[in-house]
Amino acid sequence: MNSTAPQQPDTGSTSDASQAMVRLAVAITTKDSIRTLPRVLASVEDLAERIIVVDSGSTDGTLEFARDFGCIVIERPWPGPLKQKEFAIAQAVPARWVLLLDSDESLEDDLRESVRKAILDDDPKYDGWAFNRKVWFLGGWLHHMYQPEWRTRLFRAEKSHLEGKAGLYHDRVVVTGRVGKLAGICRHDMYADLRDMFMRHLRYAERTFGREHRGGTPRAILLAPLEVFYRHGIRQRAFLDGKRGWLAMAAALAAKLMKHTYQCYQRLHPPGEDYENPCV
Repeated sequence: MNSTAPQQPDTGSTSDASQAMVRLAVAITTKDSIRTLPRVLASVEDLAERIIVVDSGSTDGTLEFARDFGCIVIERPWPGPLKQKEFAIAQAVPARWVLLLDSDESLEDDLRESVRKAILDDDPKYDGWAFNRKVWFLGGWLHHMYQPEWRTRLFRAEKSHLEGKAGLYHDRVVVTGRVGKLAGICRHDMYADLRDMFMRHLRYAERTFGREHRGGTPRAILLAPLEVFYRHGIRQRAFLDGKRGWLAMAAALAAKLMKHTYQCYQRLHPPGEDYENPCV
C-alpha cells in the first residue's frame, strides 16, 4: 500500500500493526476476482492503511495478487454475502473509518479525493458517507440505467451494522447517525460479458428459491415486462444509454422472469411436498 496514505504511529511488529487503530481500513470479499481486483486495490492504495480481503475459495490468482499487494488475506468458506461482509468488517477494525467494497467496485479519481477529504476531516457530525455507484458495462458507462444508485459504504464501524433480505443477501449498511453524500463515482464492473451477466442473474434467481414467496403468480409474470420497462425505460431513461441500455434492460427483464419462474415452481410444490429442488 502506498506510503502517501494518512500515517499512524508505528506500532512495531507486523502482527501488532494488524490490530492497531488506523484512520481508514478497507474490507473486501472475493471469489475468483482477478478480473477486477487489481483496479479495486489500486483505487484505494493511497488511502487505506489496512486492507482486509476475505476470500471464499479463489483459484484464479486472486489470493496471490492480494497478498503481493500487501493485503491481509483471510480464507473462509462462503456463508452468504451478508455474513461474509460482517466478518470482513470485524477483521478490519479497529479503525476510525471502514470502507466496504465488493471485489468489482473501484473508486474513480473524483470519489477517491472525496473519500480522502472525509477521513482527514473526520467530521464528528457524520457517522457514514454514501456515494453513487455506476455500472461499467461492455466497455462503457451506463449513465442512466440503474441511476442514481447511492450506497453507504464509508462508515464508523461502532455506529453501523449490516441488514439484508432473509438475513442473507441484498445487504446494506445501516448507520445510526447522520449520513452524508460524497461527490464522485464508484465504478461497478458488474459483468465480464453477456454470458457472465445471464449466469449471475440465474444465480440471483436461484437464491430466492425457498426464501421469497410473493412472486410467481400469473399476474406477476404478466406484469414483469411492464414493471421493468417502467422502472428502467421510463423513470431512468435507459434507452439514452444506447445499445448498452437496451441490452441491460433486456437482461433485467430476463432476470425478473427467472426469479418469477423459480417462485412459480415453488408455489406449485408447497412446503413439505416431496419434490426435486430445481436449484441443486
